[in-house]
Amino acid sequence: MTKFAFIGAGSLQFTSSCIRDLLTLPAFTECEFALMDTNRQNLDNIVKVVQKILFEMGRADTCKISPTTDRAEALKGADGVLCTVFNGRYSYSQKVRRGYQCGRHEKRIGYIPCLAKYSAYA
Repeated sequence: MTKFAFIGAGSLQFTSSCIRDLLTLPAFTECEFALMDTNRQNLDNIVKVVQKILFEMGRADTCKISPTTDRAEALKGADGVLCTVFNGRYSYSQKVRRGYQCGRHEKRIGYIPCLAKYSAYA
């Protein structure tokens, strides 16, 4: 049985879309989705959505949902992992849309992100 872990699974739209897509693959005929989020309410909401998806796609009997707030538990024995953790005041896409200051170059960079801080040569 394939086990796939979603770290930061509380994003209803993104997680549910990914699960729908994964269920179209033969490797996910029998599977376990480990859904991990630190926010219990978000976790409970995504579990309900995924249960509905499994039922609608005829996989309620062959696929398992394992909700948890413990990252190590979600990762244990996982064949694949998707990390969708939101960290910070704005998401990356919000920063790019609004334009933001590059801390290193002190200039507004708008739609083109400054990747200097990610480069080993910067």
